[in-house]
Amino acid sequence: QHPELRDALRKMPHLVIQGEVYGPKIQLNKLKVSDLSLAVFSIYDIKRRTYCNMNELVNNCKELGLEMVDILYTGDSFDFTKDQLLEMAKGKYKGTTNDREGLVFRLQDQVDVGSFKASFKVINNDFLEKEK
Repeated sequence: QHPELRDALRKMPHLVIQGEVYGPKIQLNKLKVSDLSLAVFSIYDIKRRTYCNMNELVNNCKELGLEMVDILYTGDSFDFTKDQLLEMAKGKYKGTTNDREGLVFRLQDQVDVGSFKASFKVINNDFLEKEK
């Protein structure tokens, strides 16, 4: 159903695309969209055996015509407190009254720390309360 994804994989078969499918009949369609879609959040380069850094991720998605997850903030340092992160995670999906699940934070350049991906998710407590 997604020719752009099929074409992207043919164009750059050395890339592994990771993303989230969203749309009708998926988790109550909290984004209230009418079509099935994919938002890319990570790309792994098989040839280099590493995840693409942020610039590579953005450029690859543009070149391949793939949608990326929204990027809400970029910066050169990270000094948020736990309370600040929890407050930042609050909010609604754009154009809806549905609480977003949360926010994912990741490094822009060094995407691996040892054998682990350097990212974490902060869950929106309002979303958690309504899921009970």
